[in-house]
Amino acid sequence: MVKTIMKTLGVCAVALAVVCGITGCSSGKNGVAVTINGDKILEEAITKKVEQIRARYELTDTNAWGRWLVKNKLTPEKVRDQMIDSYISQHVIKAGAKELGVEVSSEEIDKRIQDMRSKYDSDDAWNKALEQAGFTADEYHDTVESSLLSQKIQEKLRNETKVEDADVLKSCNMYASFLTGARKSSHILFAEKDEATAKDVLKKINAGKLDFAEAAKQYSTDKGSGAQGGNVGWDKMNNFVPEYTKALSTLKKGQVSELVKSQFGYHIIKCTDEWTAPKEITALDQMPQEMVDSIKKMTLANKTQQAFKEWLDAQKDKADVKKNDMPKGLSYDLDITKYEQEAQKAQEQKAAEQAQKNNDGAKKSADGATPSDKKQADTNKPADNKQSTESKK
Repeated sequence: MVKTIMKTLGVCAVALAVVCGITGCSSGKNGVAVTINGDKILEEAITKKVEQIRARYELTDTNAWGRWLVKNKLTPEKVRDQMIDSYISQHVIKAGAKELGVEVSSEEIDKRIQDMRSKYDSDDAWNKALEQAGFTADEYHDTVESSLLSQKIQEKLRNETKVEDADVLKSCNMYASFLTGARKSSHILFAEKDEATAKDVLKKINAGKLDFAEAAKQYSTDKGSGAQGGNVGWDKMNNFVPEYTKALSTLKKGQVSELVKSQFGYHIIKCTDEWTAPKEITALDQMPQEMVDSIKKMTLANKTQQAFKEWLDAQKDKADVKKNDMPKGLSYDLDITKYEQEAQKAQEQKAAEQAQKNNDGAKKSADGATPSDKKQADTNKPADNKQSTESKK
């Protein structure tokens, strides 16, 4: 599925489509979908957003829409509920931010919008992007404001969140099986045209005439790591190019590679450390400090995210929300029963084909047994009645 402008603008296709303060008074598909603290969201606004999603993902065909819903374990009612929930979230975030004393200035909003606008070469291109994402300029302004408020609220919660060593230790044990066998490395990077220089530097390093870290500072075109003696950290905590990863995997601590060519040029790689996880981590100093620091950050991020979710749920609980039932006749509504049956049939067919494949494999294995295998199998069988009788005689 192609990338959409919704992703470019940094908003979720279903979860964030927001227009607050729309008025309405009647019920049904042309009436009010939900009222949040007195603000009314029209049903047609919800429908418009859902239809924009269908168009964006090429789901305007009824069958394509029905199959997509079943595949994603959704129903039209659930899609509507998710859309309504996004309106509720934005509304309560704005209200709750005021209680926390969190504010976003118009300058901050304008700057964020301008940063996104700068990615497009004309007003027409920008307006088209907004239209494709299902936003008017005012709607996108509100979305950006809500996003910035959410960030600031999470920053406030993060500053109030404590991560104890016990929390980190628990996480370290959880990630240990993934991180075991990790290699830490440094590299010196040369442009492709400087292969001769790279060979000369490697020769001097191997001869002990040039210190690796000093060579990285002097020669490496990767200035960031070069300033740190070539250090690029642990392989299992980074995404190195395949050529680099493959070469590093063959090195032991202290070993230096031959020249390794990648899309960036030529690397000279040195494995500076290795780590094997103990059966159980009982103290943080059993794991390299860089790993501990990274895990601590992840633990803090997870706790902050959980705190924000709990805060948001509390805001929703105390909000005055009146959601009307889903009316009949909405353009995206349909009976998905036949698509569920279709999916069930396909699943059963797949299971049957797999079972047949397994049976065929077992039969082939049995047919391929050698005469000695079959003879041995026969000797393991219980004697038949005739043989038993004769042995008694």
